[in-house]
Amino acid sequence: MLPYPVIHQHGARFSIIPTSLWRALRGPAVYILGHDDGDHVVRPLYVGETERLDGYIGPGHRKWQQALSRGMNVICVHHEPRGAQFRRNLETILRRQYRPFLTEQSVPPSAASNDARLVALMDPDPALPGYQRSALVEALVR
Repeated sequence: MLPYPVIHQHGARFSIIPTSLWRALRGPAVYILGHDDGDHVVRPLYVGETERLDGYIGPGHRKWQQALSRGMNVICVHHEPRGAQFRRNLETILRRQYRPFLTEQSVPPSAASNDARLVALMDPDPALPGYQRSALVEALVR
């Protein structure tokens, strides 16, 4: 079985998963309900975060039907076990950047220093093997 495509956004790795496989999703995550024309460029319709994808994502999700009617065919998932604050930070940055159509919560206007702080909090520890600072962190800390 081939691995699902992965996109990198703000130092986080998102797996692009067909909507039909929603039952297999588990764990704490930031997720994007989106549309992919097949080129792995996802148009976000909704961005959210949750402690547990299982039992939360799927037809019972409050935006599921609206997203389907707008062409949702993928769910992008970034598993984030480091806690709610990490998930909220990434969710805020993604909502601010993409302004997904179905996301109703307002996001305050961006302040570069605030985004840099949020991303720096998410960036992995440089002491970890294989560490590479994300391009966004590089751009924001200059």
